Amino acid sequence: MATIPDVYMPNPNNIPKRRVDPATAFTVNEPNSGQPSRTGSTPQQRVNSLGEIIDWLLPQTVGHKRYQPTANATFCNIYAHDYCKLAGVYLPRVWWNADAITKWKAGQNVAPQYGVTLSEMSANALVGWFRVYGATFGWRSSDSLTELQDEANKGSVVVIVGRAPGHGHIVAVVPETDTHQAKRNAAGAVTTPLQSQAGSTNFNYGATSNWWTTHTDPGFWIHD
Repeated sequence: MATIPDVYMPNPNNIPKRRVDPATAFTVNEPNSGQPSRTGSTPQQRVNSLGEIIDWLLPQTVGHKRYQPTANATFCNIYAHDYCKLAGVYLPRVWWNADAITKWKAGQNVAPQYGVTLSEMSANALVGWFRVYGATFGWRSSDSLTELQDEANKGSVVVIVGRAPGHGHIVAVVPETDTHQAKRNAAGAVTTPLQSQAGSTNFNYGATSNWWTTHTDPGFWIHD
Protein backbone atom coordinates (compact mmCIF):
# COMPACT_ATOMS: atom_id res chain seq x y z
CA MET A 1 0.00 0.00 0.00
CA ALA A 2 1.26 3.47 -0.81
CA THR A 3 2.45 5.56 2.14
CA ILE A 4 -0.05 8.09 3.43
CA PRO A 5 1.99 11.04 4.74
CA ASP A 6 1.50 13.14 7.81
CA VAL A 7 -0.24 16.45 7.27
CA TYR A 8 -0.72 19.72 9.12
CA MET A 9 -3.08 22.60 8.51
CA PRO A 10 -1.34 24.58 5.73
CA ASN A 11 0.22 27.83 6.94
CA PRO A 12 2.31 28.94 3.95
CA ASN A 13 3.16 32.35 5.42
CA ASN A 14 4.06 30.86 8.83
CA ILE A 15 1.63 33.17 10.59
CA PRO A 16 1.95 32.81 14.38
CA LYS A 17 -0.77 30.75 16.06
CA ARG A 18 -0.67 31.72 19.69
CA ARG A 19 -1.81 30.18 22.95
CA VAL A 20 -3.69 33.37 23.80
CA ASP A 21 -5.82 33.18 20.65
CA PRO A 22 -9.00 31.08 20.28
CA ALA A 23 -8.65 27.50 19.07
CA THR A 24 -8.28 26.78 15.36
CA ALA A 25 -7.22 23.91 13.12
CA PHE A 26 -3.66 25.27 13.03
CA THR A 27 -0.79 23.97 15.12
CA VAL A 28 0.55 26.26 17.84
CA ASN A 29 3.35 28.34 16.34
CA GLU A 30 4.98 31.14 18.30
CA PRO A 31 8.41 32.03 16.91
CA ASN A 32 10.73 33.99 19.22
CA SER A 33 8.65 33.09 22.26
CA GLY A 34 10.87 30.47 23.84
CA GLN A 35 8.68 27.74 22.36
CA PRO A 36 10.28 24.51 23.63
CA SER A 37 10.78 21.08 22.10
CA ARG A 38 11.70 17.62 23.37
CA THR A 39 15.47 17.45 23.36
CA GLY A 40 18.27 15.45 24.96
CA SER A 41 19.88 12.05 24.56
CA THR A 42 19.18 10.71 28.05
CA PRO A 43 15.83 9.85 29.69
CA GLN A 44 16.25 12.61 32.28
CA GLN A 45 16.97 15.22 29.63
CA ARG A 46 13.90 14.14 27.69
CA VAL A 47 11.79 14.20 30.85
CA ASN A 48 13.02 17.70 31.64
CA SER A 49 12.13 18.93 28.17
CA LEU A 50 8.62 17.43 28.38
CA GLY A 51 8.20 19.36 31.62
CA GLU A 52 9.29 22.51 29.83
CA ILE A 53 6.65 21.88 27.15
CA ILE A 54 3.89 21.56 29.77
CA ASP A 55 5.18 24.65 31.58
CA TRP A 56 5.02 26.58 28.31
CA LEU A 57 1.63 25.35 27.08
CA LEU A 58 0.01 25.74 30.53
CA PRO A 59 -3.52 24.63 29.58
CA GLN A 60 -5.01 25.67 32.92
CA THR A 61 -3.91 29.29 32.43
CA VAL A 62 -7.10 31.25 31.72
CA GLY A 63 -5.28 33.59 29.36
CA HIS A 64 -4.42 30.68 27.08
CA LYS A 65 -7.74 30.84 25.26
CA ARG A 66 -6.64 28.16 22.78
CA TYR A 67 -7.33 25.51 25.41
CA GLN A 68 -10.16 27.02 27.45
CA PRO A 69 -13.59 25.36 27.21
CA THR A 70 -16.50 27.33 25.79
CA ALA A 71 -20.23 26.83 26.18
CA ASN A 72 -20.21 24.51 23.16
CA ALA A 73 -16.75 22.98 22.86
CA THR A 74 -13.69 21.66 24.64
CA PHE A 75 -10.19 21.37 23.22
CA CYS A 76 -8.49 18.24 24.56
CA ASN A 77 -7.53 17.24 21.02
CA ILE A 78 -5.82 20.57 20.36
CA TYR A 79 -3.81 20.46 23.56
CA ALA A 80 -2.74 16.86 22.94
CA HIS A 81 -1.77 17.76 19.37
CA ASP A 82 0.34 20.72 20.49
CA TYR A 83 2.03 18.68 23.22
CA CYS A 84 2.90 15.93 20.76
CA LYS A 85 4.06 18.34 18.06
CA LEU A 86 6.46 20.13 20.40
CA ALA A 87 7.71 16.72 21.52
CA GLY A 88 8.47 15.78 17.91
CA VAL A 89 5.68 13.20 17.60
CA TYR A 90 2.89 13.15 15.02
CA LEU A 91 -0.70 13.31 16.28
CA PRO A 92 -3.01 14.78 13.63
CA ARG A 93 -4.97 17.96 14.17
CA VAL A 94 -6.25 17.56 10.61
CA TRP A 95 -6.19 14.38 8.53
CA TRP A 96 -6.89 13.32 4.98
CA ASN A 97 -10.53 12.64 4.15
CA ALA A 98 -11.69 9.37 2.59
CA ASP A 99 -11.39 10.55 -1.01
CA ALA A 100 -7.86 11.85 -0.43
CA ILE A 101 -6.82 8.58 1.21
CA THR A 102 -8.17 6.63 -1.78
CA LYS A 103 -6.03 8.77 -4.06
CA TRP A 104 -2.93 8.36 -1.90
CA LYS A 105 -3.44 4.59 -1.91
CA ALA A 106 -3.67 4.70 -5.71
CA GLY A 107 -0.28 6.40 -5.85
CA GLN A 108 -1.55 9.92 -6.51
CA ASN A 109 -0.23 13.01 -4.74
CA VAL A 110 -2.87 15.05 -2.95
CA ALA A 111 -2.62 18.73 -2.00
CA PRO A 112 -3.68 19.58 1.58
CA GLN A 113 -6.77 21.81 1.43
CA TYR A 114 -8.98 22.43 4.43
CA GLY A 115 -12.53 21.19 3.84
CA VAL A 116 -11.54 19.69 0.49
CA THR A 117 -8.94 17.03 1.24
CA LEU A 118 -8.54 17.64 4.99
CA SER A 119 -10.90 17.31 7.95
CA GLU A 120 -10.39 18.29 11.57
CA MET A 121 -9.75 15.45 13.99
CA SER A 122 -11.87 15.16 17.13
CA ALA A 123 -10.95 12.89 20.01
CA ASN A 124 -13.53 10.39 18.73
CA ALA A 125 -11.87 10.39 15.31
CA LEU A 126 -8.44 9.91 16.88
CA VAL A 127 -9.57 6.61 18.45
CA GLY A 128 -9.90 5.10 14.99
CA TRP A 129 -6.84 6.91 13.60
CA PHE A 130 -4.59 5.33 16.21
CA ARG A 131 -5.84 1.85 15.40
CA VAL A 132 -5.40 2.24 11.65
CA TYR A 133 -2.38 4.53 11.39
CA GLY A 134 -0.77 4.74 14.81
CA ALA A 135 1.91 2.12 14.19
CA THR A 136 2.82 3.76 10.88
CA PHE A 137 3.75 6.91 12.79
CA GLY A 138 5.66 5.17 15.56
CA TRP A 139 2.95 4.62 18.17
CA ARG A 140 2.56 1.32 20.01
CA SER A 141 -0.33 0.25 22.19
CA SER A 142 -0.27 -0.92 25.79
CA ASP A 143 -2.77 -2.35 28.24
CA SER A 144 -0.81 -1.44 31.38
CA LEU A 145 -1.21 1.81 33.30
CA THR A 146 2.10 1.10 35.01
CA GLU A 147 3.84 0.80 31.64
CA LEU A 148 2.27 4.05 30.48
CA GLN A 149 3.61 5.91 33.51
CA ASP A 150 7.00 4.18 33.43
CA GLU A 151 7.48 5.13 29.77
CA ALA A 152 6.40 8.72 30.38
CA ASN A 153 8.90 8.82 33.26
CA LYS A 154 11.61 7.87 30.74
CA GLY A 155 10.70 10.76 28.45
CA SER A 156 8.37 8.97 26.04
CA VAL A 157 5.22 10.61 24.71
CA VAL A 158 2.14 8.82 26.04
CA VAL A 159 -1.57 9.43 25.48
CA ILE A 160 -4.90 7.89 26.47
CA VAL A 161 -7.85 8.38 24.14
CA GLY A 162 -11.47 7.24 24.32
CA ARG A 163 -14.71 7.59 22.41
CA ALA A 164 -17.98 8.99 23.80
CA PRO A 165 -21.31 10.30 22.43
CA GLY A 166 -20.88 13.84 21.16
CA HIS A 167 -17.16 14.01 21.74
CA GLY A 168 -14.57 11.80 23.36
CA HIS A 169 -11.44 12.69 25.27
CA ILE A 170 -7.67 12.52 24.98
CA VAL A 171 -4.99 13.28 27.57
CA ALA A 172 -1.22 13.16 27.77
CA VAL A 173 0.28 10.89 30.41
CA VAL A 174 3.26 12.91 31.61
CA PRO A 175 6.43 12.42 33.67
CA GLU A 176 6.06 12.53 37.41
CA THR A 177 7.69 15.39 39.32
CA ASP A 178 8.62 16.02 42.94
CA THR A 179 5.23 17.63 43.49
CA HIS A 180 2.99 15.73 41.03
CA GLN A 181 2.66 11.96 41.24
CA ALA A 182 0.59 9.12 39.79
CA LYS A 183 -1.54 7.07 42.15
CA ARG A 184 -0.29 3.58 43.01
CA ASN A 185 -1.59 0.66 45.02
CA ALA A 186 0.21 -1.03 47.90
CA ALA A 187 2.16 -3.18 45.47
CA GLY A 188 3.42 -0.14 43.59
CA ALA A 189 1.31 -0.63 40.46
CA VAL A 190 -0.11 2.53 38.91
CA THR A 191 -3.86 2.87 39.39
CA THR A 192 -4.20 6.42 38.00
CA PRO A 193 -1.41 7.83 35.85
CA LEU A 194 -0.33 11.46 36.01
CA GLN A 195 -2.12 13.37 33.25
CA SER A 196 -2.10 16.78 31.56
CA GLN A 197 -5.19 17.93 29.70
CA ALA A 198 -7.54 20.48 28.28
CA GLY A 199 -11.22 19.61 28.48
CA SER A 200 -14.24 20.62 30.52
CA THR A 201 -11.62 21.12 33.23
CA ASN A 202 -8.04 22.02 32.35
CA PHE A 203 -5.00 21.12 34.41
CA ASN A 204 -1.27 21.08 33.86
CA TYR A 205 -0.88 18.03 36.10
CA GLY A 206 -3.45 15.77 37.73
CA ALA A 207 -4.18 12.19 38.74
CA THR A 208 -7.77 12.52 39.86
CA SER A 209 -9.74 10.39 37.42
CA ASN A 210 -9.74 7.20 35.36
CA TRP A 211 -12.16 8.89 32.96
CA TRP A 212 -11.60 6.32 30.17
CA THR A 213 -13.53 3.68 32.12
CA THR A 214 -16.73 5.46 31.06
CA HIS A 215 -15.60 5.79 27.42
CA THR A 216 -15.83 3.35 24.52
CA ASP A 217 -12.78 1.76 22.88
CA PRO A 218 -10.17 3.40 25.12
CA GLY A 219 -6.68 3.32 23.67
CA PHE A 220 -3.36 3.56 25.52
CA TRP A 221 -0.53 4.65 23.25
CA ILE A 222 3.23 5.17 23.64
CA HIS A 223 5.71 6.85 21.33
CA ASP A 224 9.39 6.52 22.23
